[in-house]
Amino acid sequence: MRLELSCISYCLVVGEGHNRLGALLTLETMVDSETGLPTTQLTQQTQAWFRAARFQVTTVAEVIDSLENGLKHVIQAGIDRANQYVPTSQHMIIEWRVLSQNFSMSTGEVGPICKLRRAAAIDKFSSLIEQMFNYQDERRKHSFSDESSCYPPAGQYEPTATSSPGYRRRRWPGTTFC
Repeated sequence: MRLELSCISYCLVVGEGHNRLGALLTLETMVDSETGLPTTQLTQQTQAWFRAARFQVTTVAEVIDSLENGLKHVIQAGIDRANQYVPTSQHMIIEWRVLSQNFSMSTGEVGPICKLRRAAAIDKFSSLIEQMFNYQDERRKHSFSDESSCYPPAGQYEPTATSSPGYRRRRWPGTTFC
């Protein structure tokens, strides 16, 4: 994920017990030198990444506020590029949320060698994870998951007379067409 979205600090993939995967994303932010806690101020590299996408943001709150103004599509494009490398569609990240605070050792989500502590992070954000998976957005329905769709399942098609000369037009078994 970080190869496609270099603004991401941590990506926690969740979805155990659900029929799809989701991700909790944290952005690269500055760390307070006195307390060791992450601030909401984005690093210079992260600000440059967002500027390249034509968004002038300096804090995590500005990023979250700009999601509905088109920034959501920039992040979704990076997730879509990362999804191209997964072996099956069950491993694709479908839902995602940007967290307002970065993970850190001081808050308990990261261990001493900067490795993410999944159990601690999942416990801390369990309500957000459940909200993410219980959210039903009709605009996210794909034709292959919509039972009322008139399109055949992926991999099945109805050849036309122009697609291959001399080929008889026939329907594949078990498909319906509009």
